[in-house]
Amino acid sequence: MHGGLDFNQENPLSNLSDMLWIRNNKVDKLKTKGKKLIVGHTPVSPLESYQSVSSDIIKLDTGCVYKYLDSNLGYLTAFHLEKQQFVRVENMDT
Repeated sequence: MHGGLDFNQENPLSNLSDMLWIRNNKVDKLKTKGKKLIVGHTPVSPLESYQSVSSDIIKLDTGCVYKYLDSNLGYLTAFHLEKQQFVRVENMDT
């Protein structure tokens, strides 16, 4: 999803707006039934994105549009679920 889930709700999958826009780094494992969340929306460095694989939330947004604002950002990132591998390319806009 783009944003995340609001675990204060009985059914966190019921609110589309939250799934698009919320920024929540805490996961209720009872409500996710042990599954990881894969989210964007909040830019993180490629290192933080890579490290997130061992957490409950895999963070994919590596700030592609922020290449010239922050030297830690500026990448488009995807995650191959079966191989558990990231694929990243640097923003090529000049």
